[in-house]
Amino acid sequence: MLAVLRISEFDLQICGSAALGLCPFHSYHDLVIVQADKLLRIVREILEAHGARSDEADLVARHLVDSNLTGHDSHGVARLPRYVEDMRAGGINVAAQVKVVRDGPGALVLDGDWCFGQVAATQIFDLLIERAGTQGVAAGGVYNTNDTARLGAYTYAVAQRGYFALMAVNDGGWLPLIAPWGGKTPLFSTNPLSAAAPGTDGPAFCVDMSTCVTAGSRIKLAQMRGESLDPGTIIDAEGRPSTDPGDLFGSPAGSILPLGAPVAGHKGFGLNLIIDMLCGAVAGAGCSGSGDRDAQGIFAIVINVDAFTDRSAFLERAQGLLDSIRSWPKLEGVEDIRIPGEAAERLREKRQREGIDVDEPLWRQIRELAVASEVEVPS
Repeated sequence: MLAVLRISEFDLQICGSAALGLCPFHSYHDLVIVQADKLLRIVREILEAHGARSDEADLVARHLVDSNLTGHDSHGVARLPRYVEDMRAGGINVAAQVKVVRDGPGALVLDGDWCFGQVAATQIFDLLIERAGTQGVAAGGVYNTNDTARLGAYTYAVAQRGYFALMAVNDGGWLPLIAPWGGKTPLFSTNPLSAAAPGTDGPAFCVDMSTCVTAGSRIKLAQMRGESLDPGTIIDAEGRPSTDPGDLFGSPAGSILPLGAPVAGHKGFGLNLIIDMLCGAVAGAGCSGSGDRDAQGIFAIVINVDAFTDRSAFLERAQGLLDSIRSWPKLEGVEDIRIPGEAAERLREKRQREGIDVDEPLWRQIRELAVASEVEVPS
């Protein structure tokens, strides 16, 4: 029996084009503003209605909603329809049992058994933190898992626990979006990378980026919103510059340009290649051009700074660097130089107070999911 979710219990606010001053991030169509705790309940109960274990549904829902809170809307609840579709088709194994298949002195590998990517990523970091606590450094990989969504959530959480974390992900060669530098058609996925370090008062920084100009999910979001892309973001199937997000997902498909394009795209291509090797070849998920399904590979490293230096000295040096960056001479028109991750945390505080703005077309999709799951929704 599927769970019944009464969205009519939730306080919803419609923000339309007449209130553009209240919606600085979206001026293209109506929005639904939902408080974070209420959106969390919606997502969690929809996942549970489709067979997810309650603890895993809660973990995934918290991850998605937190992505919206920090402004990474493309990695937030926008992925819920895709997850439900994968659960229905069996691509996400709701009964998965993650297994340790290699366990050495400083390295381990997990078989995710096609679980939620959030579950596998959380487990690998928990295991690595335990090992790094005693041996200084631990590295690990995961294969046979699904979408991990926002990498920064994991590395930030590790830094909160006092460790330095690095994380990279590929997709096992399933969804080519980036052409090799100088190539015409896509071969690589966006292959994101994240790193975070502990600081004196929470994480010192959190870098979270794709190795291309922008994430594919952000371009998909722009397509849904009817927005144009910035020049220099993609090329069409003929290799011509384009600002139409539809050109990336056409048949034949276009390509996202690697980080540094158009002048230094070889650098982004090099980073992309490194990540594909670590996640695909080392962790065993498969490299670009080899896969036929979304089989994300995870490669992660956890570093215990206490194994290398006195923690107080580390924190003093790290804080000194951050202070120097913030006080550095600024270009004209620049109010402040922000450390990576600061903008996300400021937005989190704002959206916790004021609610999360969900695009009205996406909200319709979520409503449709609810109806299809025998979930009660207001007319």
